[in-house]
Amino acid sequence: MRGDPAPHDDELPEHGPVEDFFGHERERIPELPGHELHWRGIVQQARRTRRPRRTGRALAGVAAAAVLLVGGGLVWQDVVGSGEGGAGEGSAADAEQSSDMSAMSSPQVSVGGTQRVLAFSARDDDSREVLTSASCDGQAGCPVLWRTDDDGDTWQQRALPRLRATPEDGIATGPGQVGLVRLGSDGRGWLAGSTMLRTEDGGRTWSDFAYPGGTVLAVAADRDAVTAVAGNSCDGGECDGRLRVHRAGAGASRMEQVVLDRDLGSYRDVDLTDAKGSAYLSLDTDDGPRVWRITGHRARELDVCPGADSLDLAVPADGSETITALCETTDGDSTRLAASTSGDGGDTWSRPGAGRTVPGSPVDVTAPNGDAVVVATDATRGSGIHRSTDGGATWTEVEGPHGPWRWTSAGGAGRVYAISADGRLLESRDGGVTWERVRLD
Repeated sequence: MRGDPAPHDDELPEHGPVEDFFGHERERIPELPGHELHWRGIVQQARRTRRPRRTGRALAGVAAAAVLLVGGGLVWQDVVGSGEGGAGEGSAADAEQSSDMSAMSSPQVSVGGTQRVLAFSARDDDSREVLTSASCDGQAGCPVLWRTDDDGDTWQQRALPRLRATPEDGIATGPGQVGLVRLGSDGRGWLAGSTMLRTEDGGRTWSDFAYPGGTVLAVAADRDAVTAVAGNSCDGGECDGRLRVHRAGAGASRMEQVVLDRDLGSYRDVDLTDAKGSAYLSLDTDDGPRVWRITGHRARELDVCPGADSLDLAVPADGSETITALCETTDGDSTRLAASTSGDGGDTWSRPGAGRTVPGSPVDVTAPNGDAVVVATDATRGSGIHRSTDGGATWTEVEGPHGPWRWTSAGGAGRVYAISADGRLLESRDGGVTWERVRLD
């Protein structure tokens, strides 16, 4: 440290090529200013009194770890792969960056112990990625990326030992933490938390993806663009102050524009879903739920679920026009669900129906093939998985594995995926009727 006294001459190591190398490398490292996530890792801010809240779905969910950057790229090791390599399509700078990374020697990493699923992303029926928190060489909290290109028959495991996994609630509380993964098209993908990384080659190599800062709470990507939602002062699943939405072309190396910048006070349960060239952002505040439709570089706020305590938004995975909003009103330990639908991209909405009361609080909703599937925090009296085939007018609790749950999403061909509160990943191939646990090993 700067304040330490200089050692005596007889305590100095013998000068040699190793010392010359590290001395030269230290001179190249710029000093960076402290940021909120860094200071929050040193001094825990006092929590203000908050009203009871449900578990956040996208604010989903240790010793410090150094992130090794080479020419802006993160170096990490393929644990069980067999020599896969090669840079994806990109600029000359990207090619040089990938060359630097491939020439760099990464340490051997042994992954073991129980793995907790943090995030999931699917490009199509065959290609999926799962981000887990595991133990790497005995060090807990190491993020591990699993990838399949054959519909789950085999999985490739890749550890990212120089990053850290986010805590269980999915909120990054320190530098170098990741808890989100999103696949785009043509091999592109993103990892995010208190940093953002991009891959151009299906996850074989990763490079730094510059954005204005803050904790990344949600990421959506399609063929043309990537959208990221970032907040500040996030703790225990809730954030305070400004929320920003960043957007860039899918092939960009950095975030190009801020399309939404609002001081929302306290907010939670941030969700972002892309559909037909637009991204839909929904979140809950102390004054009720709010929704924006983001198209190009514009964000328009939509009037959804007036008077409700919270909402969950489902954009069908089958490409149909109908969007379903579950307007939710808390009633003690239960929640009243009333569905409202829009057939014009969110411009107008139907009047919410009578609805149904479910135990606990819904934490996420999805719509495979137009049907709605809800996962809830309370599974003491059932599975905690509720399904509707009539636009939310009636609901049936399915028989299946018990939660509580914290996330769900639809894939193609009637598939639904869900992550439990304790980090299990489950899949349904019949629209949420039956479920099986996904085994990654």
